[in-house]
Amino acid sequence: MNNIYKKNFLIILFFTFIFSISVAISSVQAQISDFGDIDIIFLEISPENPRPQELVRASIESFSIDLDRASQITWLINGIVIDRGVGVKEVTFNVGNLGSRSVVEVIVQSIERGAINKSVTIRPTEVDLLWQADSYTPPLYKGKALPSSDAEITAIAIPQFINSNGRKLKISELIFTWEKDGKILNRESGRGKDTIKIRGPKTFRQTVIRAYVSSADSALQGRGYALISPVSPKIIFYENDPILGIKYEKAIINIFNLLNKEVMITAHPYFFSSQERTNSDFDYSWKVDGSKVSSSPDDESSIVLRQAGKGEGAAKIAFSIQNVNKILQSAQSSFSVIFGGAREDIPFNF
Repeated sequence: MNNIYKKNFLIILFFTFIFSISVAISSVQAQISDFGDIDIIFLEISPENPRPQELVRASIESFSIDLDRASQITWLINGIVIDRGVGVKEVTFNVGNLGSRSVVEVIVQSIERGAINKSVTIRPTEVDLLWQADSYTPPLYKGKALPSSDAEITAIAIPQFINSNGRKLKISELIFTWEKDGKILNRESGRGKDTIKIRGPKTFRQTVIRAYVSSADSALQGRGYALISPVSPKIIFYENDPILGIKYEKAIINIFNLLNKEVMITAHPYFFSSQERTNSDFDYSWKVDGSKVSSSPDDESSIVLRQAGKGEGAAKIAFSIQNVNKILQSAQSSFSVIFGGAREDIPFNF
C-alpha cells in the first residue's frame, strides 16, 4: 500500500513540475512578445505645441537600429519631400497658420529591418497667459498692477484653437490644466476653467504658472506660461488739492515747494495687497524731522501741513506703511518741504 501511495505522489509531483515549467515558458514568451510592440523609431517635435508660423525641429532616434548606417533617411511634410540623405536625423521647418495641419513623416531605409516609417500630425495653436496682481494702483494708472511679496494674483489663459472645419473653439469646449511651480492644481483645472487665483511668491523668489489647454478629443493642444517675480512696494506722494483733487499728473519727488499756507499731501501705497488706498490691515506712520505726528483725521494716508509763523526754512516729511498680515509688505519714503530759499527748520501745525 505504501508503494502505491509513493507512486501516486511521484506522479502528482511530476505533473506539477511539468505544469510549472509550462507556465514559466508561457510567461517568458508573453514578456518577449511585449518587446515586439515597442517603437523602433522615436520621432520628437520641438516645441511640442508650436504656435502659428513657428520654427519647428523634428528629430529621430532609435535603440533598435543604427540610424547612422541607414542607406537613406527621407523627410516629408504633407507628402512633399523636404530633405533626404544619409544620416539626416533632424530637419527644421515652419508650421502653418491657425487651423492648418502639417503631417511630418520620416522614412528610414535601415540595414536591420528594411524600410521603417514614422509620422506625426502638427496642428498649430496659440495660448496667451495674462496675469495681474490684486494690488493697489491709483485711478487711471496706465501700468500693470504688480505683485509684492505674497500678493494674490489672477491669471487668465486666452487660447486660439481652430479645428479642421475652420471654427474657433469656445472656452467651454476646452479643457484647462493649471500648474504652479511644477505642481498641478487639480481643483482649479477642468473644462472651461480659463482663470485662476493664486498666491504669488515671497520676496527673492519666483513663481512659474503654466496652462495646458486641449480640445475634448485632444486633437488640438497648446500651452502658455508666465514667470512671476515679486517687486518691492513703494510710496508715491501727491498734492491733494481741495478743489482739483489729487494731482496725479505730478508726483512729489524729493522736494515740494509750499506756495500756500496750507497743503494736504497724500501717500499712495503702490503694489500693496489692497484695492483701496487705505486699509485696516495697514499700519501708517507719519514723521516730521524724525518726530511722529498725526495724520489727517479722515485719511491715515494723508497729512495736512500748515505754516505756524513767518519765515523761511525746510522740514523733512517721512511716511511708512506696514501690512500687518503680510510682514514682507512694507515701504517707507520721504521728501522735503521748502519755504522760501532757506534750509532751516521751521515749525508746523498738523
